[in-house]
Amino acid sequence: MGYRNYATAVSHIVDTNGQGDFTTIAAALTAASSGQTIFIRPGTYTENPTLKAGVNLTAFGSDASLDGSGKVIINGKCTFTAAGSVTISGIMLQTNSDFLLAVTGSAASIVNLQNCYLNISNNTGISFTSSSGSAQININSCFGNIGTTGIAIFSSSSSGNLGIFFSDITNTGAATTASTISAGGLTVAYTTLQSPITSSSTTATAFNNGIINTQAINTTALTIGGSGTNSIISFQLSSGTASALSVGSTLAADNISIGSLNTNAITGAGTINYGNVTFTNTSRLINTTTQAGLNSGTFTPVITGTTTAGTGTYTLQVGHYTRIENMVFIRIRVAWSAHTGTGNTTVTGLPFTSANVSNLESTFIIAPAFSQTTVFGAAALTPVCFMDPNTSTIVPYTFSSSAGTLSARAMSGTGDFVIYGHYEI
Repeated sequence: MGYRNYATAVSHIVDTNGQGDFTTIAAALTAASSGQTIFIRPGTYTENPTLKAGVNLTAFGSDASLDGSGKVIINGKCTFTAAGSVTISGIMLQTNSDFLLAVTGSAASIVNLQNCYLNISNNTGISFTSSSGSAQININSCFGNIGTTGIAIFSSSSSGNLGIFFSDITNTGAATTASTISAGGLTVAYTTLQSPITSSSTTATAFNNGIINTQAINTTALTIGGSGTNSIISFQLSSGTASALSVGSTLAADNISIGSLNTNAITGAGTINYGNVTFTNTSRLINTTTQAGLNSGTFTPVITGTTTAGTGTYTLQVGHYTRIENMVFIRIRVAWSAHTGTGNTTVTGLPFTSANVSNLESTFIIAPAFSQTTVFGAAALTPVCFMDPNTSTIVPYTFSSSAGTLSARAMSGTGDFVIYGHYEI
């Protein structure tokens, strides 16, 4: 009798030996309707199935091909063009001189690869060309390998999103060809890859908690050229004698590890805004056209009075900050030629509010600007400023006539000074 399907309303069984409902995946797909699952028994299925929305393909759990042993193999191209979603799980998808998966057309096509093995042996593995911004390919908890040169994991020009999560794809074929994406979005998270990736055109990218290691093939691990939002957080890049990271557009990078023997560990004609960068090989040079701290920026300091805020006529209002975790370091220069404020002087407009911790006042140094001998008109030098908890306001103080005491500094019609220091947020 063989194996039969006793739940034909929800599933079909494919078996190459005829011990199921069908001997080919294509025949099962023709018979299936949305909501059904096609269970595939061990064997190699050399065919090019056209996937159907709402119909999932799976190997029985004990036959899953996660280690490349090939219990259930689709040796051919799976194509999906319809609106809807499909999940393929536990199956080895293998190139047969063509892509192993192609998502094409203009519909919102979603393909989920779950616990699959991608045997990229003689052709780039995945083609994603759907023009729909709602199209997706999600590669989740998969393994795989690139088996020869001149090929890559994927080629994407879709307006949709491609994601690789919790996966590991090796490169025993020593392929230096980059996986490319020129539109839509790319997310790589909790994943290890051994082949390069290049983004271009309008692509947005996000790399989180993973590794791209191309040290064995001496190739730049990651090239960012897309004009969308790009970030790389808690990620490792290693590249041998090549630069590990090339930035051709704008990239935010924080808590990254860079390993390179090249003169330039990070290179490119773009902008990198970076936080914590650790260099693990001999090169420590960032040679992009523009570089800036990820957690730094500018602000506009404003002089106000405590009784009447008033309005100032400014000749300089310059503020710069650098944030390191919960500490903010600031530098201010402010100069004014007239002011209508009354009461004591305050400096407002700081970029962050101080921590709301009782009795945790922050202290800043204040000095006359290099061109001035006084801070507030004819007043004496104000040596210190204070910032109360849960505020974004600095209050300058000066020595009073009685030795050893400080008092808040009254407003003045003119002034030119520098403040520097740090506070907790």
